[in-house]
Parts: sequence; C-alpha cells; structure tokens
Amino acid sequence: MGHTIADMLSDYLCLQGKAVLDMGCGDGGISIGLAERGAKVVGIDYDSNSIGLARRKAEEHNIAVDFFVNDAEGTELANNSFDVIVCNAVIEHVFHPERLAGEIARLLKPGGILFLDTPNRYSILQLISDTHYNLFGISIMPRWMAAYYIVKIRGIRKYSVADLRTYEFLKNIFGSKGIVFLADANISNLVKQLTGKMPIPRFGLRSHIIYSLNRLHLSWILISFVKSWFYRTFITSGWSLIGKKVK
Repeated sequence: MGHTIADMLSDYLCLQGKAVLDMGCGDGGISIGLAERGAKVVGIDYDSNSIGLARRKAEEHNIAVDFFVNDAEGTELANNSFDVIVCNAVIEHVFHPERLAGEIARLLKPGGILFLDTPNRYSILQLISDTHYNLFGISIMPRWMAAYYIVKIRGIRKYSVADLRTYEFLKNIFGSKGIVFLADANISNLVKQLTGKMPIPRFGLRSHIIYSLNRLHLSWILISFVKSWFYRTFITSGWSLIGKKVK
C-alpha cells in the first residue's frame, strides 16, 4: 500500500529525502513502503499494540521509521515540520474532523502535500457493501443505528466508525485551514488507464469494461463519466485526495 500511495504522490513531488508523517499508521505497512522510496518517515497511532507491531515490521525490513504513540487530533510535533502527511482511512474514525484538519494544517510546511484517503458516504458501492464491515446499508445509517445493528444484531464487538464524510464536507473543513484539494488520485489513475498512460489491471470487471470500450474507440464516454460530479459523488467507493497547503 505504501508503494501505491508513493506512486500517487509522484505527480506532485519526489519523496526522496522528504519529511513524511503517516498519521494513524496502524501496523506500519504504509510507513515502511514510503521509507523504502527514500522518505524520512514518522508514524503515529493512538494504539500502542499497533505501534509495537510497526516497530517490529520495520526491523524485519531493515527500514528506519520513527514510530510512536500519539493522538492524531493533537500531536506533540512541531509546526510546519512535514513535507507530506498521509492520512489513510483515519478521518472516518475521529469524532472531531475539524480538529484533525487543523492539526494537519499546523504540521504541514507551506506548499506541503496531503494524501487523504477515506470512504465515500453516498457511494452506491459503499451502500451495497461498506468498506469496514462488508454489509449492506451501513454507510448511510445514522451512527447510533449503525452501531446498534453492528453490535446488537450482527454480534460484532465494536463499531469503530465515527461517520463517513462527504466530499463537500472534506473540501470545506480543509479549505478553511488553508489546504486545497488538487485531485482525486483514484480518478486520475483511472483516466490515465483509459487514455493509455497507465497499464490497465489484467483482471476484474473494470478491466474488462476498459478493454471493451478501448476496442470500440468509445473510452471517451467513460472518461467523461469518471470526471463527472455524479461519479465522484455517487459512484466511487472512496477518495484518495491530494491536497496542498496554500496558506
């Protein structure tokens, strides 16, 4: 996953020697992948068990990453200290996303890049099978209802999602902190595949659709659809948003 994110960031900067914060690093897989591309990575997570696992994985890979326990909504790190912040599958788990956005803005250097990945609340694909529990309808339920369904009816120990956000909500809270979204890397990569600038995955429904449209010289139809407000709002299951600190 770290190398995939590195590839998505490569259109905006070279990671070699850059100071990168992996916010909500989990078991460290993304941090290690970014460090393998030459970045100087700090990984933080509120869970001490995850940090312990991340440190062991880094040792096994012989990769230097500074992992430590910290709360993403209020870190102990210095202002303007990172060229890149990766916030992958984190913001949907916090109850104060505005605080998280403010902390990211505080830590990013002017001109710094944010990679923000999160599920799309109103995606038809999320409705059919949500990212976290692979269940129908969870994504659009109020949190109390989703938590009741998950814990009381499905018998799952914990419902860990605070709320799935909308694109406009994310755009507004980060914009108010001086971070503007430049692109959705998922959509950009799909357009590159459709225009022949990136290899098409060999398997899956999407690859068959792309191949078929290319053979019929009709890929422009799918390109227009993928770039549309409707696709971004109601189809894509999640965003990999590239943001930039402009003030």
